[in-house]
Amino acid sequence: MSRLSARVGSHPRAALAALILVALVVRGALTPLYAYLPNGYLDEGFWKDWMRVIHEHGVLNIFRQSDTDYIGYHWVLWALSGVYALIGGPYTQTEPSLHVLVKAPSILFDAVRRAACRRGAGRCGRWVSW
Repeated sequence: MSRLSARVGSHPRAALAALILVALVVRGALTPLYAYLPNGYLDEGFWKDWMRVIHEHGVLNIFRQSDTDYIGYHWVLWALSGVYALIGGPYTQTEPSLHVLVKAPSILFDAVRRAACRRGAGRCGRWVSW
């Protein structure tokens, strides 16, 4: 057994915390980048358009004013459009502050999911060895 694995084996919680921290740093570093879908589409491009429609026409008119097929996520976009109204800026596909803001919910939900999984796994400690 190497010295590193012996050290990690004796401090599993610290190793897990370090791994989560590294994952958050990597996620933060990747946040400004774009992930293109086939044909040059962006998932977030649809979200930005829907945020603009919500900002201009209200969340209750999203289905009348756009071709959206999501149900429920519009309330998150409505909250984000309120935050973006405070920040200010155009609803364009290349606006950096809008780009990062649209990614914020998924980063937040990932962190909450990690914490919930860790907490749930801790309650099942006799079955899960860290």
